[in-house]
Amino acid sequence: MAQTVHGAVCKAHARIRCRGERAVATLKTWKILTKLRCSPSRTTAMVQAILVLHHVENPACQG
Repeated sequence: MAQTVHGAVCKAHARIRCRGERAVATLKTWKILTKLRCSPSRTTAMVQAILVLHHVENPACQG
């Protein structure tokens, strides 16, 4: 029982981590993060907006 719960948690964590890593890889290829100079809270909002727009235009990239 505990093993199946642990496996489910690991699988869910891997799914979330995969999306995050894919998002960072996408932003790195665009060189957005290296040129951005503003506060972390503003950066977070901009990155989220950019990724939402990217996924709206490219639904196959959602993972």
